[in-house]
Amino acid sequence: MSVLRTSKSLITLLFYRQVRFSEPYYNQKRFREPNLPVENENLSCFLRFGEPTPLRPKIVPLTNGINHVFQMDKLNIFSLNQQTYIPSARFCELMAEAALVCFDNQNHKEVISIKIEGAIADDLCFQLEKVTERIKDNWRDLEEATEYGATCIAIWIILKFTKYQVVQRSPKKTGFDYWLDFQDSEYPFQNRAKLEISGILKGTKSQLKRRLKEKIKQTKRYETNSLPTYVIVIKFDEPIAKTFYYE
Repeated sequence: MSVLRTSKSLITLLFYRQVRFSEPYYNQKRFREPNLPVENENLSCFLRFGEPTPLRPKIVPLTNGINHVFQMDKLNIFSLNQQTYIPSARFCELMAEAALVCFDNQNHKEVISIKIEGAIADDLCFQLEKVTERIKDNWRDLEEATEYGATCIAIWIILKFTKYQVVQRSPKKTGFDYWLDFQDSEYPFQNRAKLEISGILKGTKSQLKRRLKEKIKQTKRYETNSLPTYVIVIKFDEPIAKTFYYE
């Protein structure tokens, strides 16, 4: 019996020496914990002592950076013509192309996530298409491209995150760009809310805030009624949409 106990002790000692548990834990490099965010306190015990963990490690999904972008639903920017009454289908395609040019000019390729701040706080993700030299030559006036591209993105935001749809272009010197009506409304529409849009191809966050204040002041200067109003400013270099709402 004593011989059997001695043999078991010897086998146990040889095992522990073999797996190097006699060394401090921080020297056991082959048992180093992976640099992953996990929600399982028993994982450390498993890695150190070789005992099975009762719970499967749950990997925490990353919520920022490119991983976050690929987890989001990616919209086809050219499908706007299927979502809205105004602008017309052909004009929607023109605006979508302008937005592509703006993103491409600021070195955004394939997939783009736009951070929406202010009255609307969310993200909007688009699957981008390749911009050919012919398309670039068509939009050499980048100021014009920024105007149309910003309109495209702003209308997407209205459709995705509000109860409104775009129903009519507003004439000049009215202080805003488009009339809005409820999304479940049908023709003939009612002018129930207003939308003002602006775009910045490249600039600072201070410029973005300043542009938003200017557009809010503009819409209020021409105010003739107390209808709800959205103001949206798009910045393409660091894709941000600044939004404001008042009644």
